[in-house]
Amino acid sequence: MIDMPPAYVLITLLVYTSAVYGVSWILSMSSLFEPLREKLSDVPIVGNLLQCIVCTSIWVGLLIGLLAPYTRGLFRTFLISNGADALLWAGWCATWTWAIALKLGDAE
Repeated sequence: MIDMPPAYVLITLLVYTSAVYGVSWILSMSSLFEPLREKLSDVPIVGNLLQCIVCTSIWVGLLIGLLAPYTRGLFRTFLISNGADALLWAGWCATWTWAIALKLGDAE
């Protein structure tokens, strides 16, 4: 296990959470992706996924987690090496995206 200062872990958690929320918001709520959401609205799973910021955040969070080893900022903190890790980070993303969306008025 790599020994990291608590401040480093907290900052990377903040960066990770902000990145997940930001990308999820862009995909599920921005006008930039509205044409894509409209085209995919009839596709059973994908259409529903892109209409829900919390649902989108789970997949965005897992993708960022899988890409973390290739980044400079997250590679020491976020490792998805098994299904339990993936479930943990999916839960983190859903929980914090839901909380932030409620606070900002983005929740449905």
